[in-house]
Amino acid sequence: MPWYNSCIVYPLTCTNREELGISSNQKIFIFNKTEEMKKEFEKAFSEFTEQNSQLEKQMVRLQGRLRRFKERVNESFKIQSMEQKKNLNELRFEIDELQKKLYDSMKAESVARGKYESRLESRVAQIKEKLMDSLNMQNEEQKTNIGKLQTQIENLLASLNKLDAEREKNVNQLHSRIEEIQDEFRDALHIQSIENEKVVNQLDSKIEEVTVLLNVQNREHEEKVSDLLNKMKELQESITASLNVQNKEQAERSAELHSKIEIVQEVLIDLLNAQNQEQEGKVEELTSSLEEAQNNFTDLLNSQSKEQEDRVNELHSKIEEVQESVTDALNTQNTELVNRTNELQNRIEEVQEKVTDALSAQNQEQEEKVTQLHSEIEELQGSVTESLNSQNKVQEVNLNRLGNKVEEIKDELRNSLNVQNEEQEQAVSRLHSKIEELQEKIDELLNAQNPLIQELQKLKPNYPVNQIIIKGVPIQVTEFISMTSDYVVYFKENETIKMIDANKIDGIKF
Repeated sequence: MPWYNSCIVYPLTCTNREELGISSNQKIFIFNKTEEMKKEFEKAFSEFTEQNSQLEKQMVRLQGRLRRFKERVNESFKIQSMEQKKNLNELRFEIDELQKKLYDSMKAESVARGKYESRLESRVAQIKEKLMDSLNMQNEEQKTNIGKLQTQIENLLASLNKLDAEREKNVNQLHSRIEEIQDEFRDALHIQSIENEKVVNQLDSKIEEVTVLLNVQNREHEEKVSDLLNKMKELQESITASLNVQNKEQAERSAELHSKIEIVQEVLIDLLNAQNQEQEGKVEELTSSLEEAQNNFTDLLNSQSKEQEDRVNELHSKIEEVQESVTDALNTQNTELVNRTNELQNRIEEVQEKVTDALSAQNQEQEEKVTQLHSEIEELQGSVTESLNSQNKVQEVNLNRLGNKVEEIKDELRNSLNVQNEEQEQAVSRLHSKIEELQEKIDELLNAQNPLIQELQKLKPNYPVNQIIIKGVPIQVTEFISMTSDYVVYFKENETIKMIDANKIDGIKF
């Protein structure tokens, strides 16, 4: 369907239909105008595409130039790296040869040193064997002497053990005697404690009898008091007199009871004192007997200890004599050993001095060779470093030149890209302005081409409408409600509300 309406249903209120229609000349003019604007737009778009293609071609050319430049730089770096590798390989080969020479010389020196050390070790082993033989002989002699001394000491220890056994027997006998005495003393104390308990029990029984009598009297007194209380209301005066009499009698009786209790206590105290005196006498007798037994035992121990001390002194004197003889023999042997060891040490020191002199001479020769090699290596390193420094300087100069060229190319590219971007932006702005103009013109034409919008703007709310036609399809409605500024029309069908774009309406039937 074309952009213009070919079928319009005019409202019933319109009398002059020719005024609201679009003539064929207007349609042709609008069509031609739109075609011209399309052609202008296509021309501008083709110019824009040509400029983009030219820019892409220039970018491809610049990328090719950069690629070639990078390849040249990489080739120059590769050539320089190959030369450096060759120089380094030559230096490594020379250093390896020098290391081989050093290794061979060190190997020969180690072989000679090993032979010399093996000879020294064999000589030292022979000297050690001789020393060990002499020491073994002396050790055997010392062992025989020590065995004799051990037998003598064992005999002395056996005699001391016998004396200790006799002493232990005497001590055990004394302990058994003391235990018997203690048992007898414990039995006597136990008997006395039993007797004391009997006396105490008798006293307790007497006190209980007295308490029973007192309880009986108290009961009688309570009975009398109860009788008197019953008769208080009638005979107070007589009761007070009788109570006084009874109180006097009770005081006399209590005084008599206290006197009797005191007499009983005095009798008991006298009995306990007599028993304690008897026990003290027995204890004194036992202590005197124990002291006599202890004195006798101490006398025996003193006599035995004196005898043992005499024997021990004799044994100590004999042991000291044996020790002196052994120490003299050992001192003589030690002096001989010291002399022999001093002689051997002197010989070993002489041999060590000779060995150290030879080794120091060899070390000096080796140090001289090593210093020469170090000096040669340092010279080689200096020459290598100088050559490397010179090459590095040349490379730095080349790199600086290349960097400057790259920066110049980058600046040119940036300038050209900036110019092209500005041109593109200007072209794009032109295109945007043309497109906006075209859109404005198209909107004007579209707004002008649909006269139904003007008719709808004139209608009042709730205006009766029968049908609307959209793309040739009739839609039933009942009322026109309103239209917004965006050309959205609201129609009502019975109770439902329909929202339709005014630009899509082809016709209205009232």
